[in-house]
Amino acid sequence: MNKYELTFLVNDEKSISELEKILLSFKGEKLNSKSWGERELTYPIEKNTKASYFTWQISLDPSKLKSFETKLQYDKVLLRHLIIKLEE
Repeated sequence: MNKYELTFLVNDEKSISELEKILLSFKGEKLNSKSWGERELTYPIEKNTKASYFTWQISLDPSKLKSFETKLQYDKVLLRHLIIKLEE
């Protein structure tokens, strides 16, 4: 299991539970979370001008990372996301 940092934007904080379910479906684990709060977007994303920013440290099998990221791209829960591998 590798450690990754997942930073994402959502327009509704209630959708975070759906994201946790997606992570668990890939047998991942949320290690740490940080909320940056709601902020104005520089440009509208899907007609949203504000979004809530979050950063999670997650543990995930590297062989499942590509599938996990594909699932996030097609899911309407997130407006934007970025995954970075953390050094061990």
